[in-house]
Amino acid sequence: MKRTLFAAVLLAVTALTIDGCSSSSTSGPTVVQTTYTALGASDAVGVGSSAPCPTAGTPAMPSPPACPGGKSYVPVLGQLLSSPTSAVTVIDLGISGAVIGPDIQADTALCFGAPGNLITNELPLVTINTTLVTVFTGGNDTNAIVACSATQPNPVAFINAELAKFGADYAALIAGIKSRAPNAIIIVANLPNFKLIPVGTTQPAQVQAALDLVSLGIDQNVLNPSAAVSVSAVVDNLCNAAAYNVANFSADGFHPDDAGYLLFANAYLNQILALRTPPAPLPMASCPPYTLADKLGPIVPADAAKLRNWRY
Repeated sequence: MKRTLFAAVLLAVTALTIDGCSSSSTSGPTVVQTTYTALGASDAVGVGSSAPCPTAGTPAMPSPPACPGGKSYVPVLGQLLSSPTSAVTVIDLGISGAVIGPDIQADTALCFGAPGNLITNELPLVTINTTLVTVFTGGNDTNAIVACSATQPNPVAFINAELAKFGADYAALIAGIKSRAPNAIIIVANLPNFKLIPVGTTQPAQVQAALDLVSLGIDQNVLNPSAAVSVSAVVDNLCNAAAYNVANFSADGFHPDDAGYLLFANAYLNQILALRTPPAPLPMASCPPYTLADKLGPIVPADAAKLRNWRY
């Protein structure tokens, strides 16, 4: 009897540590209260799904922030986390087209024109009672950096400089989340190799090389090394075959469809569950997308036009 009671208490404490505050009554089970805040871009909003979030404001964010009935990974993850013993409040701060920080937004304003960024527009809205944060960023940064590299006399130098800025912005973003929500679990998702997603496979060689260089650079140099160091866990899209399956993409070949969003939500859920008996799995150190890196050589005029027009 004592052992059974101890196990029940231990389970409740574990749930509290991972998911947030709890409430209970003498007539029912303990209910874990989770405040889930999502920072991201168009994928957080659900672009490409059958039910994207309605948006309002400048820059436009989901309104209401819970996005009820939405099919992006954010409301779907909220549903997956909900149960009779788990109440979830969803706060979706996604901005379609956003990049990570104001410096990359400024550097790419003329050739890309992001409507906002996570540090300036989303981070200040993270509340102190947040207990779970997901971050998915870098997709628009990849598109912006690739598009703008075509306007530079030395595209590779420009790309490397922007990747360094992305790393600094990412460190500032995570530090900011911890400052604003000190009790939050933070789970980040890395990027697939953009050369290999459906729309990437249709591009000229120079566009593919640039997409490869930027998306892999963000993963290898910034996001993956943060797993279990500055953040609780990283969802590994780079080495997930489903992240390249055309059946999981909408018609634009860039955003997920409903099936893709559900898979993404479950990937986040798996890392959340894994953290109950930490550590969560780390991103893989090698897989086929790692081996496909191309060097970006001279950009010819036709490729430059393609690079400048690369955006979603």
